[in-house]
Amino acid sequence: MAKQIYQTRNGVRVALTAREIKSYVMKERGWSSDQYSKEYDKLRNRLRAYEAFQRQSGISVEAQSPASILYFESRASRREGAEYQTSLELQRIKSFPSISSGKALGKALERRSETFGRIYTETTNKVFAGLIAANPTAAEIAERVTDPVKRERALIDLATKLHAKQDAAGRVQASSAIPFGQAVGSDEAVDFHIESYL
Repeated sequence: MAKQIYQTRNGVRVALTAREIKSYVMKERGWSSDQYSKEYDKLRNRLRAYEAFQRQSGISVEAQSPASILYFESRASRREGAEYQTSLELQRIKSFPSISSGKALGKALERRSETFGRIYTETTNKVFAGLIAANPTAAEIAERVTDPVKRERALIDLATKLHAKQDAAGRVQASSAIPFGQAVGSDEAVDFHIESYL
């Protein structure tokens, strides 16, 4: 289910309607209604292909809303202007084919699975390069987990565990007379089992 987009009006939080979202995106991008529909459909098809590729690896994926993506991308572009850069995940999504669901999508995923895996891996390597270089467990994940979607999921889960451990150490440090804890990028062992990602 798509997440609701809210806006504060006169101090009251109000959910935006689909019409308001469409109107905002059209205004920000200078699109006609037909252009919006065309871009919406292309993005929806790319999203469904991206999600289907993830599901092939056994990852549970919540369907994303193309309208929400267009809205937040338009808002970020307005706020950041010429400095705006598309996120790596959105770049990855846009690299998937715009094919309507069904048999055609299944065939495209079969034929181009290696290409999509390479795109997925390149993005994962950009995002997690520092962690892979600094942490032996992350390096082992990068080497041993061959499925690109599962590899990224394992690295996300490891980073989350490391962050939680570091945060707990940070809280202890702040209240302790003698500081101790894990430094950022530490190769300190964390209880993490990659077998479930193989």
